[in-house]
Amino acid sequence: MAMNFDKCRERYENDADFYYMVTMFYGIIFENRFTVSELRDALTFAGLKFEMENVRGIRGNIIKKEE
Repeated sequence: MAMNFDKCRERYENDADFYYMVTMFYGIIFENRFTVSELRDALTFAGLKFEMENVRGIRGNIIKKEE
């Protein structure tokens, strides 16, 4: 679900987990001089990699694939 700036700011101010993630990513962008596009691409790939390497059970529990 795409969110506009106002909705993101509201969530940032009211959701501790979202606040933590934004603060963490902001630090990564600032300290490492990554562009927003680079971070978006890396995060998208990390999500895809996670989904490909992990199988979810019926209840959504992660079951590590055997190597």
